[in-house]
Amino acid sequence: MKLAKQTRSRQKSYMPKHSLASFMRTRLELIEQEEKAKELDRPMYREYRKKITKSNRMKVHILDKVIFPSIANLVYFLETVAVNPDLRDLFNEDLGDLLDSGKNTPIQIQSNIGTKVGIDIRETMFTRFIAASLMLNQKNLEGESTNFRIKLVQDLQGIIYGKIMEILLTEYGYSNFNQLRESVLDDIRRALGWILFIGNSAQYENKIPRRSLGFPATNTIAGLYQAE
Repeated sequence: MKLAKQTRSRQKSYMPKHSLASFMRTRLELIEQEEKAKELDRPMYREYRKKITKSNRMKVHILDKVIFPSIANLVYFLETVAVNPDLRDLFNEDLGDLLDSGKNTPIQIQSNIGTKVGIDIRETMFTRFIAASLMLNQKNLEGESTNFRIKLVQDLQGIIYGKIMEILLTEYGYSNFNQLRESVLDDIRRALGWILFIGNSAQYENKIPRRSLGFPATNTIAGLYQAE
C-alpha cells in the first residue's frame, strides 16, 4: 500500500500498489475478451494467448511479492502486539486506526443472492476485509457447499464464541458461569452449532498449501493458536 494523501489534520489514507491494481484491471479485460470471443464463437488469437501467459507470470509475482508478504507482516505484527503488553500500549491507538477506522453509519450485509440478511455492521477496514474474504462465488452458489470459506466461517464463529465467553466471565465472574451459560452462552452455542453442522457436512479436499507463513503462531486469542 502507498500513502495517497494527507489532509490539513494530518489524516493519512492509503491506496493499493499500482502493480496490483494494474494487474487486476488488465486480467479482467482479458477475461472479458475471452467471454466475448466465446459468445461469437471466435478462436483466441496468438496475441491473446501471449497476453494470458504474461498475465499468469504476473499473477505469481503479485502473490509472491505483494499479497503474501503483506499478510505475513500483518499477522506477525498483530500476534506480536497481542502477547506483549508494552507493545499493545504503544500501538493501541494505531490498532484502532488499522482495524476500527471507517464510517460510523451502519450498513447492512449484502448476500450473494441479492438480498440483505438484516444485520447492521459498521464499514471499517476490519469488516471490509472479513466480508470480502468470506464472499462466495456469485456465479456458482450451488457449488459453494464445499468452499473453504465455509470452514473459515466456522473458525470465525468459534473465535467469537470464545471471546464473548471470556468477556462475560471477566465482567461477571466465574461464580455466575452457570447463569451466564443458561441466559447467553447457549444462544451463542446454537449459532456455532449451525455452522459446525454446515462445515462438517461438507466434503473438503485436504491440500498442502503452496504458500504459507514461515513462522510459528504465537499463543494468542486465549490459546486458539499454539506455538510450535
